[in-house]
Amino acid sequence: MPALICQPWRRQVEKQVCLLKRLHARVLLARGEMRPWIWKCCDCLTGQEIERRHQMARTKIEVNREIPKTRQELVDQIAELGRQERMRNKIENEMNEAITKLKKRYEEEAEPCNQKIKAIVNGVEAYCEVHRDELTDGGKTKTVTLPSGTLSWRKCPPSCRITKPEDVIAMLKKKGLSRFIRVKEEISKDLILAEPEAIVAVKGIAIVSEKEELSIEPFEVKLEAAV
Repeated sequence: MPALICQPWRRQVEKQVCLLKRLHARVLLARGEMRPWIWKCCDCLTGQEIERRHQMARTKIEVNREIPKTRQELVDQIAELGRQERMRNKIENEMNEAITKLKKRYEEEAEPCNQKIKAIVNGVEAYCEVHRDELTDGGKTKTVTLPSGTLSWRKCPPSCRITKPEDVIAMLKKKGLSRFIRVKEEISKDLILAEPEAIVAVKGIAIVSEKEELSIEPFEVKLEAAV
């Protein structure tokens, strides 16, 4: 009998433990410290197992590097880097060329459809313009339901089209119509970097310290274009 009484409490405790594990995993995921595949199976893992798999994932990421042991290996790896980048660029160019050809092919196939659609739309608009009273029952409705679809007359709101914005802005200023010019406010990062001490008490602004990065540029020889 006592064992039966304890069963509901045991299930409740198990639920609480599972919830704590999920919360722990969610925190790691939010920090970017957990791989998604760990999150999917965190319900059945203990806290130690979650941490162990997390460390394994980080180790696998760090292992993906080839460290040269000598200066010559350094030279060879930079040369290999250039070859791999050229190969990647070649693959990318082939992909873009294939996409361009594929897009052109389907555009050409769709062109007869485009022409047919345009002709049908123009024809339907012409018919509706002539028979509008008949279709709308003397203007009582703006939507007509037909066996194959619907026709609707809708008002389009007015729009403003501007050509050569620079010239228009200059003309508005000249005529004293600056109220039609919208000024965009934005934070000047250059001035902040020039006076970082002035924004110390301002929340939401952080100055990232200057750092040094290694730039690897394999030598490339480019062909000169014929003139």
